[in-house]
Amino acid sequence: MICGSPQMDLNFIERIMGKNLTNFDVFAVDKGLEICSTLNLPVKKIIGDFDSVDPKILDRYSSSLKCNYPKDKDQSDTEIAISIALKENYQEIFLLNADGARMDHFLFNTLLLFMAPMRIKMITSSGTLIALKERKINQFHLQSNSTFSLIPLEKCSGVSITGCKFPLNGTQLNLTSLTLSNIALEVVTVQHDKGKLLFFSEDRLI
Repeated sequence: MICGSPQMDLNFIERIMGKNLTNFDVFAVDKGLEICSTLNLPVKKIIGDFDSVDPKILDRYSSSLKCNYPKDKDQSDTEIAISIALKENYQEIFLLNADGARMDHFLFNTLLLFMAPMRIKMITSSGTLIALKERKINQFHLQSNSTFSLIPLEKCSGVSITGCKFPLNGTQLNLTSLTLSNIALEVVTVQHDKGKLLFFSEDRLI
């Protein structure tokens, strides 16, 4: 899913898509279509209110690809695109170009990861952001000595981490920086009982 942030890191997106293009169905979200056009990426759907994409670029694509929504609505274009992908039963959804420009857009895109924990990943040039499932063992095959963090968005209970320099066992996380910058030593496992908890890795988990 190529999102519509105006701060486009074309070189990074080209590297990611070049390695994985045959594995992806590309959803272009509004201005994200301009990235697809520039990089000649085949597009399965074009989703949005089309208030930011260049109309000349939009006109090059068939109307059959376009899912047009009104500008005044209760969901962002990215949320609508994720909802469509979930309804079509995609098991993995990768958000590219979702982290730049306005901070409020980035934060809301982060919250959208909880629409389907572990199935949606925000991939950026600095790493990967994922929402964790409650009461599940979440495993991550990270590069040895790479950095990862757990980011609690509320009080999180029963947090356990293994395979790392700083393990935890049933710890309660509050809104502090306790779990910032851990180090992977082997397969990292994270489990927690309750609470909205994000996992960040400097690795691109794709």
